[in-house]
Amino acid sequence: MGFQGHADKDLYPSEIKKEKTEMRALFCLFLLLCLFSCGKSNKVLTSRDNPGDAAVYYAWCIVEEKYDEYIQAMQSCDSASEDYKNKMKILVKQMVRQRRSQQDSCVEIECLHADIKYDGSYANTFLRLRYAGDSTETVMLPLVWSDGRWRLR
Repeated sequence: MGFQGHADKDLYPSEIKKEKTEMRALFCLFLLLCLFSCGKSNKVLTSRDNPGDAAVYYAWCIVEEKYDEYIQAMQSCDSASEDYKNKMKILVKQMVRQRRSQQDSCVEIECLHADIKYDGSYANTFLRLRYAGDSTETVMLPLVWSDGRWRLR
């Protein structure tokens, strides 16, 4: 169940826990890499003034493989070349597919808390992701207010 790469060796409970911790760390690293990357979007969110709604929406973009939309939401590379954005899209796809081969599918994303910083132009959002096997994890997604909406920082 989810440990396909280890079919030929026994895993002890401590090794399973360590592997899950490593996967969470990889997922967080993946989010950080994505956040410091690209994009500009004309997509209208249902609640543009709520960073929690925006964060949940962007997380669902990854789950639903809407990579172009996710990359376009990245404020950090508005001026990036199309070539760079295409390479980022490939990187995001690879990381998501690797993650999916090792984790059950995500069935629910909820915002636990949005901590708005400074003059209201930055927010750290804390999301709980629930997977098909009822496991959960909490991730932090930083956002910035730009172009009249919350975008990935």
